[in-house]
Amino acid sequence: GMRVHGCIGNHDAYLSSARPDALSLCAPLFPSGATDYAFTEGPLRFIVLDGSYWKHADGTLKDYYDPKTARGVAPRPEQVQWLRDTLAADPKAPTLFIWHYPLHSRRGLSSCGYRLPGSASGSEVLAALTAAPNVRGALCGHTHWNEFNLVAGQAHLVNPAFCEWPNAYRVFRVYPDRVEWELRQVRNRGFVRESFVPRKALSWMISTGPGDLTGEFSLQ
Repeated sequence: GMRVHGCIGNHDAYLSSARPDALSLCAPLFPSGATDYAFTEGPLRFIVLDGSYWKHADGTLKDYYDPKTARGVAPRPEQVQWLRDTLAADPKAPTLFIWHYPLHSRRGLSSCGYRLPGSASGSEVLAALTAAPNVRGALCGHTHWNEFNLVAGQAHLVNPAFCEWPNAYRVFRVYPDRVEWELRQVRNRGFVRESFVPRKALSWMISTGPGDLTGEFSLQ
């Protein structure tokens, strides 16, 4: 009975036909008919940004992946402006930002001694969010490990991979003044066992610090 919303990531955007196909075949996931959109659920406003346009060697951003010239992903300038305009349209409602990529990386050692790779992107996006007083947090994935950080008073949550390991997801409880969250694993232990890859030593991904399994952040 829950509504489900979509967010485009790098693996969803290899072909020029990918976005039209997503909007056609998975239309309920994108309620506005676009891959950048905002909606309100209870006391929270959500802003979803598709930042998965491929940067090519000539400096252009394209809607397809070319292995010979692609140099990572980024949002188009008009998307960043759309984000600024959308934030400015409502400077009071508690807002959560969602896109595929971490905007901040804690780095350093994980709780089991693994050195966290540095991975952060979207400096213009982060600047727009930190300039908005009502943005309370940002949710993303991409790097596949579990991480929680406070950046300029905003909660930044990196969700771990669903498959392969760790087979995890977050549950959020929304109250008038705060959001509480916890990390859970899927109930199918056979699925967990089959997707865990010991040779890659991915067990560190499910807990990288003392505060990344449960916590809360304020909506005020």
